[in-house]
Amino acid sequence: MQEPVPTLIFIALSYHLIRYMKSILLLFFFPTLVFAQSMRLESLRQEVKQDVRQGRYEKALSVLNNNLLNINNDTTGLFDALINLCLFEKRWKDIIGAYSVHHCAKGEDTTSLSLARYYARYPAEQIQLNKPVDVPYKPSPSGTPIVEVWINGKIYHFWFDTGAGITVLSERTAAHCGIKEERGQAGQALAATGKTVSVFPGVIDSIQIGAMKVYHHPCIILSNRSLEIKVLGIRILKIDGIIGWNILQELDVTIRNKEKVISLGLSSSHQSDEHNFFWYGTPLIACKDSTGKDFLFFIDTGGDQPGLYQAVLTKIDTSQAKKKTIVLGSAGGVRKINSFLFPRFQVMAGGHTFVLKNVSVYPNNPELLYAPDGVLGINEFKNTTLRFNVKQGYLIVVD
Repeated sequence: MQEPVPTLIFIALSYHLIRYMKSILLLFFFPTLVFAQSMRLESLRQEVKQDVRQGRYEKALSVLNNNLLNINNDTTGLFDALINLCLFEKRWKDIIGAYSVHHCAKGEDTTSLSLARYYARYPAEQIQLNKPVDVPYKPSPSGTPIVEVWINGKIYHFWFDTGAGITVLSERTAAHCGIKEERGQAGQALAATGKTVSVFPGVIDSIQIGAMKVYHHPCIILSNRSLEIKVLGIRILKIDGIIGWNILQELDVTIRNKEKVISLGLSSSHQSDEHNFFWYGTPLIACKDSTGKDFLFFIDTGGDQPGLYQAVLTKIDTSQAKKKTIVLGSAGGVRKINSFLFPRFQVMAGGHTFVLKNVSVYPNNPELLYAPDGVLGINEFKNTTLRFNVKQGYLIVVD
C-alpha cells in the first residue's frame, strides 16, 4: 500500500528540521566545547608543569601518555613536552608511538623521531661504576672542563657540557673509533647561533671516563666544521666531542674548580627535601634576585659567560639597559645580533650569590612550559665547588 502523501511530506520536513536544529545546536554549543577543551588542556598543562618542576618526570609522562589522543596535535607545548620527557627517560619506542598518531605540520622538526628510530634498534644503555671516581680536567680557552675519555679503546678529549642535550662526536672522531654515520636518519638541530646543523645518530659501544664505563651509549655525530671555531678563517679551536646530558643526568656530579677535578658517582631516585634543580630541555636552577623575585636559570658548563634571555625583560627594570651588538658562537659558526646590556644583575642560586656585571641579553627559543630567564656559564663557578644531581633534584654551590 502506498504511503499517504501528507505522511511523506511530514517525514521530509521532520528530517530537514532535525538537520537544521543540529546545525543550530552545534553553532550554539561549539564555542562552549572549544572553551571546555581549552580549559582541559590548560589544566593538563599546569599539572605536567608542576610535576616536571618537582622532578616527577615519570608521573608527567604517564599523564601525557594517558591523554595522547588529546595532545597529539596540540600547539601549546604538551606534545613537545611528551617528546622531551621521552628523550630524558630514553623511551625511544614511546617517541615512535607518539608520532604515529601525530600529524606533522609542514617544515616541522622531526629529528627526535629519526633519532628514536635509530636508538630503538640497540640494547638499552648500561652504566658501570662501582664507586665514585675522581677525573682530572683541563679548562678549555673558554673555561669549559675538558676530560680524557676512551671510546672503543681509543683516547680522546671531550668537553664536559651540561648545555649539550646528548653526547656529541665529530665526524673525525666517529670515523677514527669505528662509529658509522647513519646518513638515512639525518636530522637538523638548532644551534645557539640560530643556525641549523645536520646531525646523524650513532651509538657508542663503549665509552670510559675514569673508572666509569658506559655501554650502548646514544650520541649524535656533527660535521668537523660544526665543532670548530674559526676567526678570520683561522681555526682556533677543534673539539673531538662533548659529554652530553644523557650521561650527566644519571650521575651525582661534583666539579671542584679550584682543584680541577670532577667527581662522578651514580645517582639514586631519592628526591631532596628542597627541590631547586630540574630538567626540561636544559638543566634549570631556581633563583631569586635581591627583592625575592623568582627566576629560572639554565646551567651551562659549556658556556663561558653568563647571560640573560629575552623572557627576563618583562620581569625586571630595563631603564638601565644599554644597546649592544653581541657575537654568538656555537656549533654551526658565529653570528652577530643586536641586543641589550645590563651593568649589574644579582641572583641567588644553590646557596650562592652571583653578581653578574655587564651581562648581555640573548635570544632564545621560547619553551612553552618553561622559558629560562638567564644562563650561568662555567666561569661563574670557577672559584667554587659545584655539585648537582638532577635525579634527586638539587644543585649546591660551595665557596
